[in-house]
Amino acid sequence: MEDNGVGIPKKDLARVFNAFFTGDNVRKYYESTGMGLYLVKEICNKLGHGVELRSEEDVGTIVKIIFYDTRSIYDKIVS
Repeated sequence: MEDNGVGIPKKDLARVFNAFFTGDNVRKYYESTGMGLYLVKEICNKLGHGVELRSEEDVGTIVKIIFYDTRSIYDKIVS
């Protein structure tokens, strides 16, 4: 997923996957719960996949979900 939005400041990048975290940029322009990227990361972890995020302030953000070859998603959910 890619957007051309406000981007994420470098100082906030390490925390974007924390529950309820919203950076200053988001609070200025949008209503946010800080749960979206947290849930993406949690689900990817449970299913054995990865997530990467790149962002530049005033340029935009790219989020990639990396689908690793796994035996079965059901094995991950039950564990």
